[in-house]
Amino acid sequence: MGRVVAHVVAVAGHSTGNEEGIVMSQTSREVGRTAIVGVRHRGLTAALTVATVMAVAVPATAAPAPDAATTRATTAVAVPRSAVPAAPTNVKALAGSNRATVTWTAPPGADTDGVLQYRVQKSTDGGTRWTSVVGSPVAAPRTKLVVLKLSNNRTYRFRVAAESEAGVGPWSAPSSTVRPSSRPPGKLAAFSGTSPRAGTIKLTWKPPSSGPRPTRYDYRYRKGFGTFTRWIRLPVTARSVVITGLVRRADYLCQVRAVNGADVGPTNTTWVRTR
Repeated sequence: MGRVVAHVVAVAGHSTGNEEGIVMSQTSREVGRTAIVGVRHRGLTAALTVATVMAVAVPATAAPAPDAATTRATTAVAVPRSAVPAAPTNVKALAGSNRATVTWTAPPGADTDGVLQYRVQKSTDGGTRWTSVVGSPVAAPRTKLVVLKLSNNRTYRFRVAAESEAGVGPWSAPSSTVRPSSRPPGKLAAFSGTSPRAGTIKLTWKPPSSGPRPTRYDYRYRKGFGTFTRWIRLPVTARSVVITGLVRRADYLCQVRAVNGADVGPTNTTWVRTR
């Protein structure tokens, strides 16, 4: 029997150029008849692309030429490269001393299934230039990295990309700016408390005027000489908080402190009597 020379004459669907079909055909005198094929693929299995392949019998040296009407028609199945993962979301950073803790949310939906690891980069110029951090890449399914060997009193932003066998996906939106420091924030520049309505207290403050910048604020309170509530966290943008549901015409001890990744700052205290 002669050898078979195959070439693609039509493509249905789409192709990435990363596939090769190894055709195992069965003889037919009718062009277009479906046959069984094998596939060798340089990419990943993700979807199917169908290509019609015409194979013409070429006689071997010692064999007679085949009937001109005899052809072999096969259908080759090619497997294109799968898409890379989507970008992670909700990237956040919390600074400490010479370090920052970076967290993120995995890509949504089915994109999470194929993620093998995450790449993390830092920027010290607001996001113009990016470099890999110590500890990157991070093996999935982890979505947290403590980045070491950072410089105190220098600003950083971070971004994350998911990686699968198909490649590295797009980078996330960068985190907000953080500044590692070895010292806690200073005392609040101003702090006071009032009772604007019955059973209500409003605490107001200004950020510390000296020392490292805080990354958040905490507050707590107690009635008289009773037990304090737990420390309740507030974002670093907060400048006031309203406490409701208190006993009317009662004295409350209220406290607020600034916090960064190195430590907590001094506690600011005031007594407030509710209406």
